[in-house]
Amino acid sequence: PRRDRARYVAALAAAAACPVVLTAVARPGWWASWWSHVPLARATEPNVTTAWRVLTDAVGMVGPILAVGLAALALLAIVRVRDDPVAVVALGVAASLAFAPYMRSYDHLIAIAPITMAGALLARRNARAADLVGGAMLAGFIAGTWTLIYAVGEPRRSESLSWLVPCAVLVLVLAAARIGRGAPGRAPSSR
Repeated sequence: PRRDRARYVAALAAAAACPVVLTAVARPGWWASWWSHVPLARATEPNVTTAWRVLTDAVGMVGPILAVGLAALALLAIVRVRDDPVAVVALGVAASLAFAPYMRSYDHLIAIAPITMAGALLARRNARAADLVGGAMLAGFIAGTWTLIYAVGEPRRSESLSWLVPCAVLVLVLAAARIGRGAPGRAPSSR
């Protein structure tokens, strides 16, 4: 019900706020110092693999606005499958990778979790197809990551285009969630 959902969101917000508040109490000037130094230094780092960086490089100052719009669409997709816990977690992890404020190529290993969950979503329709697609997704993930780092990133002296890996994982998980939706064996609705 709605009341339980509100309590859950409030508990999540409180849990997220705890480290911020405790840091502010323990070291009062730390957040101001961090905010004035870290974001600017990280934004210009050549190996940051974020939507914000890639889209700014591609389309200029409109890039961050486009990234926010794409992140909002990903959030909308998560809301649309809210009654399916596997799809919510798979999309949530994939979207958090695709739209993280700071990420490096090695952080993409986390994408193995949503890729695996995408296989579970597809298995609701056809287990053999899920095995084939899951294997292809993992192979593509590994080949894509290494290709973007070494064949593309090295000559450019920037790994920023490696953002295409978590972006592709998000798109594939969205497709798997859509295909697996309403299939036999689907998780029961929480409503």
